[in-house]
Amino acid sequence: MRTALAITTIIALAGCSQQDTLAEIAFGAPSNETAQDDVAGTYKIVLADGSVMIETIGADGTYIDTTEGGAETE
Repeated sequence: MRTALAITTIIALAGCSQQDTLAEIAFGAPSNETAQDDVAGTYKIVLADGSVMIETIGADGTYIDTTEGGAETE
């Protein structure tokens, strides 16, 4: 009886530890890397008050914000 109980306990614990492995296979291991999508381009942004901003993002990640009239903002 003790042997059957010990074997059952070991099998139950072994089954619990496989959950984490399956989750890593399904979703991949967690990563600290940030996404590096290509976001370069010019974007028109309409603010809540109706004013319009134009944001130009360069391939190197630099950006320039301008008003619709062409004045640069900070």
